[in-house]
Amino acid sequence: MSLIPVFAGCVKPIDTTHAWGARTRQFDAIYRVDGREDRKLVYRDNGRSDAPLTLLFLHGIGSSKVAWKSVAPRFADQCRVISLDLLGHGDSDKPVEFTYSMSEQADLVRKFIAQLGLHDVVLVGHSYGGGVALETAMGYLASENPHSNVADDGRTRTIRGLVLLDASALYFDKPGVFEVTSGSDVSFFEALLSTDARARMLLEVAFKHRENIPPDLYAEYARVFRDPRTTDIYLWIANHELFKELSARKGNDDRYRAINCPTLVLWGEQDRVVPRDVFTRLCATLPDVTCELVADCGHTPAEERPGETVVQIQRFLNNHVQPPAGPQIVLSPELPDLPVLTDAP
Repeated sequence: MSLIPVFAGCVKPIDTTHAWGARTRQFDAIYRVDGREDRKLVYRDNGRSDAPLTLLFLHGIGSSKVAWKSVAPRFADQCRVISLDLLGHGDSDKPVEFTYSMSEQADLVRKFIAQLGLHDVVLVGHSYGGGVALETAMGYLASENPHSNVADDGRTRTIRGLVLLDASALYFDKPGVFEVTSGSDVSFFEALLSTDARARMLLEVAFKHRENIPPDLYAEYARVFRDPRTTDIYLWIANHELFKELSARKGNDDRYRAINCPTLVLWGEQDRVVPRDVFTRLCATLPDVTCELVADCGHTPAEERPGETVVQIQRFLNNHVQPPAGPQIVLSPELPDLPVLTDAP
């Protein structure tokens, strides 16, 4: 008997008419990697272009820049804040000829930083984006002195700090499909047959309290997943490429000891996606690290507990990244979507 008649109508369609990404598309900017038309990265660039710090936000698998919509604007009064759709995600291109490894994504992030002339950057990465942030920082070690705030060529260092939220950056056993999806009311079979069900499952698995997922977040994830390539890439990374890359580094956690910039590791206390053991090992490995748990929170603190996430990042920037005599980071009020910088490259 076909499964389609049984499951196809079970998940209520999500109304994406006023989804965040479509509603605010006029604020998008585009960077073409190496000038290629099949390597377009879409991003939002807000805040002050002359700011002493740039916060560059990198989302997780299957997500997009929407993950930061309640966090990034709070820093826009005193920082330049950029939310990037990684290749294969959100509104960025989704080419077939790309492995979507964290290392390969990091190469693109470094090109993006160079093209925009960014410096004094704090990389803020969630889940897969946390791994991309670490690999991005590793790529600068060959050309910059990790023990100084000044690069070997006399310029200010590119990467000033890292914020890693529930980062899938160290090896862990791949969880079973039904083990991960037990946190959702959507069945595995429904998710196979419906893009809206897939988007709903992704969010419900990530949240500790799925009843708190706002409708506009469902709408934006559904909008993005209606592009069939989004599903293909999500499944490829989650089922193959991520664990292939992590397996190749199994037993080699110490490679990240070379990252000497201040790092905040922030973790949802009830994360059911990336095990707590990864949090513990990151905290034991990174040399200049601050570690915090977010209570009553699942895999995605920036979306489930944005207020706590903002306060933790603010405290970290003021205590560990800003110079002692420098200005303290003061949070902007909660604002609607901000326009892009008029003088952005």
